[in-house]
Amino acid sequence: RKEFKKNSWSFYRFAGQAMCAHGTTLAIILMDWRVGLLFWFLPNVLGVDAIITMNMLQHDGCELITLGQHRGEKMEINNSRNFVGPIINWLTCNNGYHTIHHMHSNVHWSRYPEMHAKLVEPRMDPSLNERCLVRYLWRTYFWPGELAAYRQHENPQHKAD
Repeated sequence: RKEFKKNSWSFYRFAGQAMCAHGTTLAIILMDWRVGLLFWFLPNVLGVDAIITMNMLQHDGCELITLGQHRGEKMEINNSRNFVGPIINWLTCNNGYHTIHHMHSNVHWSRYPEMHAKLVEPRMDPSLNERCLVRYLWRTYFWPGELAAYRQHENPQHKAD
């Protein structure tokens, strides 16, 4: 709403992108609903789910993000986990290098590995660099599947009375 009231370029760009995306979805589904569902709608829904899931894995158990202080080199460096393996980064255009994405989101994704090595790795907790997403999932949720250290301490705000 703020962007709309400001009559800003950001609002019009977002509105234009949304109309194009939803208009394309509608046009494809109207032309052939089976093709539209299988090759357009379903991949979009699954893609959004995959992005949200990966984002949650990257921030779970990390330092909290302070709004307004989650960009640039002065941000809390341990606010996200990085999946630095080649396969996940090939599939996600280097989205595994998540800390550098927060620090310099306007930099092209192809530069994330070198920038991560130079600006993030020297300052971050090494346990937040994961080589393999699948091994991380296995170790965290299946075997040994134990609660991470940050989850083992009872949060007094969530005590049952």
